[in-house]
Amino acid sequence: GAGPRTAPPSTKPATAARAAPGAPLPAAGAPTTATAAATGALALALIVLFAMTRAWYQVSLTTYLPLWIAAHDGARIGPAQALFVLVGSLPAGSLLGGALSDRAGRWPVVLAAAALLAAANGALLAAGPGAHPAAVLALTGAIGCLIGMTYPVAIIMAQEAWPRDVGLAGGLVMGLGWLPGGVGASVVGALADHAGLERALATLTVPLLAGVAALAAYAAITRTTARRRAGPRVL
Repeated sequence: GAGPRTAPPSTKPATAARAAPGAPLPAAGAPTTATAAATGALALALIVLFAMTRAWYQVSLTTYLPLWIAAHDGARIGPAQALFVLVGSLPAGSLLGGALSDRAGRWPVVLAAAALLAAANGALLAAGPGAHPAAVLALTGAIGCLIGMTYPVAIIMAQEAWPRDVGLAGGLVMGLGWLPGGVGASVVGALADHAGLERALATLTVPLLAGVAALAAYAAITRTTARRRAGPRVL
């Protein structure tokens, strides 16, 4: 009349659940959730840093480019002409950057645009307002186009780096990223009062190179993460 016997509790440690037959195993070296979150946060911070350096440069150049041309005795173009070309080329650059990124990838387009922007800025300062009007306007247009190329792509890069909050990622680029713009214009203006506008504009090379360095670090993180997710190669 005894009831059914129950099996004694097992003293063996619990083991991990076996994967279902045919289920893919995680790749060796694949990043954990915590590691992926930290990597994404670092990548997002680098994109925001690049946006900050871009804002520093763009607001400063837009503010002082007309003054630089007007103060040059041998200028062969008007300040309004240069400013019109600079601002007018931004939308064209945005369209071009978006189209190229769909074919060549996000960070290669932005990194190339940032590097070419530093070169174009140096060429414009070396030529000066006294150069041929076509050359000055071409360099000014190239600078505006290269700046515009980074706008839409940088937002997408930030959202890809932090996919859990794409609105926050885009807001950081377009909000916090613009914060140094006014600061940069003030710093350049203070330097112009003490050392001259020519030397003050030459300091804009620093934020441009800092932006290139931030993008290069972002590219290195992205490539390393992609290799870890892919796992070891089978020979």
